Amino acid sequence: MIRFVLPVSILLGLVWNLIAVCLMGGRVIDAFTSAYAPAGVVAGIVTGLFTVWSRKKTDGRESFGYGIGTYYLGIVAYWLSFVLMARVWMCVRHGGWTDFNLRDHLSLIWLFLYLGTVWYGIILIPLCFLSRHVLWKIYQRYAP
Repeated sequence: MIRFVLPVSILLGLVWNLIAVCLMGGRVIDAFTSAYAPAGVVAGIVTGLFTVWSRKKTDGRESFGYGIGTYYLGIVAYWLSFVLMARVWMCVRHGGWTDFNLRDHLSLIWLFLYLGTVWYGIILIPLCFLSRHVLWKIYQRYAP
């Protein structure tokens, strides 16, 4: 059950990562760098687990509130893990703590929440519901 859902969640997280990087003006190759790819994996795992939990809670029915909640949970998980990974890599390269670009990285969370709601939400929110549907079908197929 979950062991089948998690790999698909991770894959979907990486696809969403690619979409996010491209929407923000990045190149496809940027989506596979040291900070972006792990952020996609983390967001995929968090939203996948939340999807299964929320669909089980509603006896398998989709809920608009949980769907929107999944979308924003994914954005926050993605950017927080991105900021954490970017910090780690910058500090490793610097040889110790550096707060260079920390404020810029943290402001990206609010920027993407805004862009994800207003500009990109019209495409990404329905895609979120599609992702939830796919994960739930996989969960149902392999549930005991």
